[in-house]
Amino acid sequence: MNWPFGDHAPLSYDFLLADPATRFETRSAAGQGKGPDAHYATMTWDELAALQPARLARGDAILFMWACWPTLRQSLQLLDDWGFRYVTGGAWHKRTKYGKSAFGTGYVLRSATEPYLIGTLGSPVTANNVRGVIETEQLEVIDAPTRGHSRKPDEQYAYCERLAPRAIRFLEMFGRQRWPDPKWSVWGNQVDRFEVGAA
Repeated sequence: MNWPFGDHAPLSYDFLLADPATRFETRSAAGQGKGPDAHYATMTWDELAALQPARLARGDAILFMWACWPTLRQSLQLLDDWGFRYVTGGAWHKRTKYGKSAFGTGYVLRSATEPYLIGTLGSPVTANNVRGVIETEQLEVIDAPTRGHSRKPDEQYAYCERLAPRAIRFLEMFGRQRWPDPKWSVWGNQVDRFEVGAA
């Protein structure tokens, strides 16, 4: 992913949301059709590390980074490479459109959840009442349905805002839809891939 403004971003951000375009090995040719490379351009871990998004932060900032179970170790390293300190994490419980736990890909276990990592830069103010799951604003757990390869639930935006109550500017990196809230900037090669709210 190229930064749309090169090395000179017009704004700096209090909160960064990232779904890095990572790649990982599949064990068979059949698995390649389910991997990220079949759906969008991916980057090597070294290419991702070189992005250095901490330079876009306004001093005290939070990073919410989506990860995958098979590459969790590399994701933790990437968070560190990006200049953020790992603090905690959580998971999104994926459901099918019929309400069952998703039967995703995996090396030993078939993933029904997708992890995310929380890192900080400096000492940002965070809420102390946000659970380690994607929730609605009423703090009810969302077992959100999957809606396309690597597409995340819309509830992620409200979740991020609750986690950082003093944040003013939010940036989504590797975004695949334009979130219609002026405090959110969305960067990525597929920002028009999905329509907000569409199944």
